[in-house]
Amino acid sequence: DGDLMCVSRVGNMKEPLARAYSGNDGKSWSKVEQLEPWGVAPQIQRLNNGVLVISTGRPGLWNWFSLDRRGENWQPFDLMAYHNSVLGDQYPIKADIKDIATDHQTTAYTAMVEASPNRIFLVYDRNPLGWKALPPDSKDQSQIFLIEMVVERI
Repeated sequence: DGDLMCVSRVGNMKEPLARAYSGNDGKSWSKVEQLEPWGVAPQIQRLNNGVLVISTGRPGLWNWFSLDRRGENWQPFDLMAYHNSVLGDQYPIKADIKDIATDHQTTAYTAMVEASPNRIFLVYDRNPLGWKALPPDSKDQSQIFLIEMVVERI
């Protein structure tokens, strides 16, 4: 409808994201509302077909989808569970929030771009020792993964 929507993290990792709207190119903003999606470093994209997608992380890796124009209702997709179902034997990711420095095998930061209409490229990482550097003699390595998603309205 021409409004700008701003989505941001507030509070801890599991607290709902915040959202505000501007109808005047960002000169003023609506009162902040809570969204169902949660996590760190949210990125939002409105796809060519009108679907809103938010990617977040920590704990885990998530995508959230909304079919309505203003993002009132959201459906989560557990990207980490998907990753582990496809690559878990070779490159498992665990994300225990007890100690992010040692129990997370991802920074849980994501980036995404709509590469072509309704086709997203999403990037995330796997770090075997969490936030700790790998020893120089380690046979393991940190990886960057790119996943392609095609989002269709049903």
